[in-house]
Amino acid sequence: NGTKFCEGTFKKDNLEGKVIMNYMDGSRYEGDIRNGQRDGYGILYKKNGTSKRGIWKKDKFEFAGYSKDFETAPKK
Repeated sequence: NGTKFCEGTFKKDNLEGKVIMNYMDGSRYEGDIRNGQRDGYGILYKKNGTSKRGIWKKDKFEFAGYSKDFETAPKK
């Protein structure tokens, strides 16, 4: 899946709960995980400086949650 580093709780060999996942392409996901997939509220920060925040279901982005679909990611 291209993940190079993740922080979170494992349950039956799957990530569960609140996590931070850093991907090989330079993007980062911070949010809810269920059964090892993005599921619930989360933010995907892309390498190009944009982000996608909202509700995820079974690893797919469903709809924008508490913010615009795309916005500039916060500077580190």
